[in-house]
Amino acid sequence: MLVVATAAGWGLVIVPLPAAAAQPQCVAGLHDNGPQAGQCERMRRIARGNLHAAGRVLKGTGLDLARLHSGGQGGPFVPATRGGDDIARWERVERALKVLPLGAPLRIYAVSSRFGRRLDPINRRRAMHEGIDLVAPLRTPVQATGAGRVSFAGSRAGYGRTVEIDHGFGVRTRYAHLAATRVRTGQRVAVGQRIGLLGGSGRSTGPHLHYEILVDGRPRNPTGFIRAGQHFRVGE
Repeated sequence: MLVVATAAGWGLVIVPLPAAAAQPQCVAGLHDNGPQAGQCERMRRIARGNLHAAGRVLKGTGLDLARLHSGGQGGPFVPATRGGDDIARWERVERALKVLPLGAPLRIYAVSSRFGRRLDPINRRRAMHEGIDLVAPLRTPVQATGAGRVSFAGSRAGYGRTVEIDHGFGVRTRYAHLAATRVRTGQRVAVGQRIGLLGGSGRSTGPHLHYEILVDGRPRNPTGFIRAGQHFRVGE
């Protein structure tokens, strides 16, 4: 599976790296002066272009590409060239893009309440709205916006029937006020997989989906992630 990006007016396109047996040696800089030096340099140019494109499209999410470069790793120490580092960085970012929640949890919807300060719809007092409310017909299928593991599926006070997904990299999504859940805690889910049905359970004035994105436990505006999903897709 490859991640593809397009951004109208930007001319940004994610290009897959060549599936070359020499790729690990290019990362380590072992072919810098050999017969495959040209191929390695081409891979580095592609990786740098991809990192630039990903950074532009992800800008609205508030995510820093640097956090996507890191992750649990190991193995023997092999000194790398700067260009080789670009290849390795892109490989890690590409893996992250395949699981990050980029897109909308409903196919067709209207936004009834945005992220940020608002008047609470029930007691009419000033409050912080830590997600966005999306309106669609009752029992509309709700889909996972990124691949990951279901960290919670059940009822939460105020949220009603809720599904939460851990996507890794400190990113979680929450889907609340569901009429029904279609996954269980601990289950692995794919992007676009049905995880529940839109409802009005919990503290709600009517049928809608309350959708949150949390990064390191802190709420982020989901709108930027949904917009980024208009440019990224996972495909063959």
